[in-house]
Amino acid sequence: MKSILKLTLLILFFLTGSCSKDKEIKRLLTSSKPYENVEGAYQAMQSDDLNYVPLILKNSGRPGATTALQFKGVTVYEESMYALQHLLHVKPPNLITDSVDSVNVKFYINYWKHFK
Repeated sequence: MKSILKLTLLILFFLTGSCSKDKEIKRLLTSSKPYENVEGAYQAMQSDDLNYVPLILKNSGRPGATTALQFKGVTVYEESMYALQHLLHVKPPNLITDSVDSVNVKFYINYWKHFK
């Protein structure tokens, strides 16, 4: 009986943790702060969850860069492109740089429309 209780508590712990992680990633991706968008795109990429793609696409054309130590100099656009490349398993037509490339942004928007 004790082992069943322990297993149930363990499962509840992991479910609670995953829900809060999902909320945190969504909060980061919808933030107005570049650092939080970059962090959100990175965490979304690490999660391998395609549910974050629309939120990543929403900010993918933002040129803002972060000065935070972990992602110093990385732009929202740049991290968004890497996250989309990883999640969708397809490279954009142009090289990913720190400057916004509307061709890459449009490519992923159109790709996602047809992917769904």
